[in-house]
Amino acid sequence: MTLRVAYISDERFPGWGTDTQQITKNAEALARAGAQVDLFIPTHVKVLHLRTEERIRRIRAHYGIGDRLNIRFIPGWPASDLRVEKLTHGLSAPLLAALGGYDVMYTRNVLPTALCLLAGRPTVLENHRVLSEHYPVSYRVMRRFAAHPRLAGVITNCEYVRASWEEMGVPGDRLLVSHLGYDPKDFEPR
Repeated sequence: MTLRVAYISDERFPGWGTDTQQITKNAEALARAGAQVDLFIPTHVKVLHLRTEERIRRIRAHYGIGDRLNIRFIPGWPASDLRVEKLTHGLSAPLLAALGGYDVMYTRNVLPTALCLLAGRPTVLENHRVLSEHYPVSYRVMRRFAAHPRLAGVITNCEYVRASWEEMGVPGDRLLVSHLGYDPKDFEPR
């Protein structure tokens, strides 16, 4: 049986930030490993005039990813410099994903994490920050969900961040330090 993963991100794709590359490469790696991965992202206001197929083609070309990863644009407020999509996508994507019958939700965002857990969906959060130091409101929210039985895990990029989640109450067996890798193909001329 194939693991079905809803990977939820509120970032703007394609983008030049490292996080968007990490998200697409990680989601594609999960797909290459055999999971069915649907990446739920907002549509960027700058490409609203393009057909869905063209938007997807541009994202694949920008990140050098293949077609194993499914890209799903979530209707709602388009991504823009106002960043309203942080809220609208954070509310709508978990709902649509929960209705999709996925085996696990995967995200880097606190709002979708909280909503997926409230909906009773197994959820993995990837986090690279000590929330108490960088995002106090997110820290207070996630502290309430630290021991939630459906929080399948928290993946961090270093021991320091992992330890902060353990201090928040996430059981140690649900924490993983996974150092960021790279794809040598990303450094080849295109």
